Amino acid sequence: MTDFGDPRLAPYRDARDADLRGAHGLFLVESARCVARFLRACERGPWKPVSALLAPEHMAAIAPLATRVGCPVFEADMESIAAHSGYRFHHGALALGQHAQGPPLQDLLAALPPGSASVLVADGVVHVDNIGALFRNAACLGASAVVLGPGCADPLGRKCIRISMGRVFGVPFATVPDAGAALAQLKHAGFQCVAVEQSPTSIALHDWKPPQRVALLVGAEGRGVQPALLQACDACVEIASSLDPLAGDGDGPPSLNVSTASAIVLHELRRSGAHARSA
Repeated sequence: MTDFGDPRLAPYRDARDADLRGAHGLFLVESARCVARFLRACERGPWKPVSALLAPEHMAAIAPLATRVGCPVFEADMESIAAHSGYRFHHGALALGQHAQGPPLQDLLAALPPGSASVLVADGVVHVDNIGALFRNAACLGASAVVLGPGCADPLGRKCIRISMGRVFGVPFATVPDAGAALAQLKHAGFQCVAVEQSPTSIALHDWKPPQRVALLVGAEGRGVQPALLQACDACVEIASSLDPLAGDGDGPPSLNVSTASAIVLHELRRSGAHARSA
């Protein structure tokens, strides 16, 4: 491309998540690995590509994937892509897809396989890095789905997709307006709801006996799981922490980042054998 006035390239100009989502109903994927994963996901699932903008060095690997899903491809040099898009972290590969919120929770649960399954439920997780990491953890450690409650960052934000390494396209997810109602639906579907939180009633993670079907609830950075949601859960598990010799008044007990905590608990599910064959 030498004419960046082409209207098909307009959504790439100074691309911002809110503008893409609000004005065009689109999301942006960056980096060759994530673009390739997105296009492979378009072959297998409900994802719909709009176009791809690639530097010459990525054409051989990515253009055939785009052709298979009917995705138009535009070629331009790295500097032109950076100047048009407004940032340089794309590594010469961008793609646009049609934004989606995922299926209703009822449909998501109905599509899960029988037997062992784990669902990661996030409530109020606002940082895009953490949402991206939650999806990467879910994909790597065998969670069957992710449920996003109120206040969570958009999993189809550009940075979320990049942090997840494109795994957001391979893990089914649903966005819900009420986390408490979502927990009730999960219980009705046969899941035991377990909060990952420090609490006087919590069970040490190494003493926990995971059920076959479990929904793991993680809360917002800082405040953690809300008390009402904690009460709605069937159990609460806690990851053992070392004492902090530098703690001051009001610091509270040592705690892990929400994405790190989710990875540890999901790994425990795998290690226990209860979820060795999770989808």
